[in-house]
Amino acid sequence: MRKKFLFILLGAAVSAVAMHHVNKSPLCPAIWYQPDSVLTMPSLIDTISIPETYTMMMVYKSLQLESMQPLWTLSFYDSTSYIMTSDKRTNNPMIYTMYQTLNCDTTVLDRCNLHIGANEDSVSHIQLYEAAYFPVSLTRPQALMFQTYLALRHGITLSSSNYLSSQGKIIWDARKYKEFYNHIQGLGSDPFYNFYTKNSFSVEDSLVMLKTLDTLSVYSYALIGDNGAPVDWSPYEGNRAMLQRRWKLHTTGDIHDISLLVRMDMLPDLSDTLWLATLSEDNRIVSYESPVFVDSTGVAQYTLPTTDTYFSFISRFEHSPSKSHSRERSSDNDGLAQECIVLAPNPTYGDFSIDISLVSEQALTISVFDPAGKLIQRQSVPPVSIYHYDGYIDTQGVYMVIVSGNQQAVLSVHQLVVY
Repeated sequence: MRKKFLFILLGAAVSAVAMHHVNKSPLCPAIWYQPDSVLTMPSLIDTISIPETYTMMMVYKSLQLESMQPLWTLSFYDSTSYIMTSDKRTNNPMIYTMYQTLNCDTTVLDRCNLHIGANEDSVSHIQLYEAAYFPVSLTRPQALMFQTYLALRHGITLSSSNYLSSQGKIIWDARKYKEFYNHIQGLGSDPFYNFYTKNSFSVEDSLVMLKTLDTLSVYSYALIGDNGAPVDWSPYEGNRAMLQRRWKLHTTGDIHDISLLVRMDMLPDLSDTLWLATLSEDNRIVSYESPVFVDSTGVAQYTLPTTDTYFSFISRFEHSPSKSHSRERSSDNDGLAQECIVLAPNPTYGDFSIDISLVSEQALTISVFDPAGKLIQRQSVPPVSIYHYDGYIDTQGVYMVIVSGNQQAVLSVHQLVVY
């Protein structure tokens, strides 16, 4: 019994040592196709030494979903061939990874041909974005490093895996950010793979994109993923509307500026431009920001923080199109009392007032933010049901006035134009 116990301990120690020595050094492919534009029905060939094991990665899109297409072929001089085919269910660009051990007589054969796409006997109806051949079996960390590069370069979300830089650092944690593991995209700078990008995109969803004007410092990244919720509006506090979809931004390294580009034509129609709302983990609004600009194609640009944050979009006015933009509510047909919060005049030379009438008493906070999102005025009011507030702003611009109630629930948000 004692000997058996010692053998168990010895086996556990050997396993631990083996795990500790997993190779985490990044590798570059021995053969690496990076076409400037997508290759349709590719036919590429290289002569390689026959490896005992190898790893192949390919980014491709099938053009004929009803049939499998050859992705690559190893053809030997004795007419033996290994053909790897596509997944016929795939209709979007995907990252395909294969680890293979060859079973061939290397005493007779020492070289073979690697066909990427078409081979001598067939045509490959695919679009090739990138292909990489490694003459070894990559370890899990090595594979994830290269898959991360492919995912960010081509806007493809990995399958429930950590995103790793070539330094081996986790830049998107699959478990920690599980709720936001959808449509992942990002900016990055990785000199090992010669990867530098100032614009991100997702082939799976084109609603939002990241952009930076700066050249990122090496090994710096900014990634976003969303919660997979529908792109649709839901009523929010104060009878406003918030988008059901929510995003997580995660940054690593030295990031100086990040912009978010939003295709407004892909959002459900509302009567006015939207605010970008930064959120707390429990989905409470932390701050608002109006677009920096909206171009002629309907793409709005917002400024994002350079640190980790959650964000979504919220309407500035009523969720219901039948309500007025001033958030006024009159008595309904049943004669029930309703709330009313009115900001006037708007536009103004500087003087403005807020008249508040509530159904029940609430402790109020009135906050005014300048065009850069900086808090310039704030007043706390003890519980009241009716209140009048007078304010003055002496600088031209577009300001945001927020009235919050109990537990900081947002009762109204108004855009105030000072000219």
